[in-house]
Amino acid sequence: DDVGWGGKEAAVAEAPSAKPTAPNTVKAPDWDGFKDRPVGLEMQRPWAGHLLEGRKTIETRQYDLPRALLNRRIEVLESRRGQDGVSSLGEGNIFRSSEMQDGVVARRGWVVFGDVKVYDDREAFEGDEASHMVQKDSGYAWKESTKRVYGWVVKEAGSFTEGGLAKAAADGDSFVLVRRMRSLFEIE
Repeated sequence: DDVGWGGKEAAVAEAPSAKPTAPNTVKAPDWDGFKDRPVGLEMQRPWAGHLLEGRKTIETRQYDLPRALLNRRIEVLESRRGQDGVSSLGEGNIFRSSEMQDGVVARRGWVVFGDVKVYDDREAFEGDEASHMVQKDSGYAWKESTKRVYGWVVKEAGSFTEGGLAKAAADGDSFVLVRRMRSLFEIE
């Protein structure tokens, strides 16, 4: 079993921790599960909505999209707005929907990334502001210390429900999120 923690029986991390809360939860970009397991990408409000509505056509990250996720449907896990560059879920690695506070995360929709654009300089990055929506005064903006940013190019995206209702709230779905790589989660 690649999960290594007993499936859905694992508990949610009670407090943020820099160390994994269970063995084998964080994987490398070449983790085999990216090929065939359900995967979600955590995105804070309002960026998740902008992507699902087609206004944000490039999602920027400090890391490359695992190759196995290129041209593959990924769920959009909308989390509440928090600190730029910091997961709203905290630093734990396993999260149960039944134990999360309302509004922490919602399974809002899905996205397929068809390409990855690599930004090696400020000029190129800022030139695509209309596509990625990262303004120069944002916490996600190009900084003096920035060496490279990856732009995950949206091929297609869609919402699960009308009116922004979360998938879990709409159908009573219970799920577990297992952090596999930074903002990428396996969904069980």
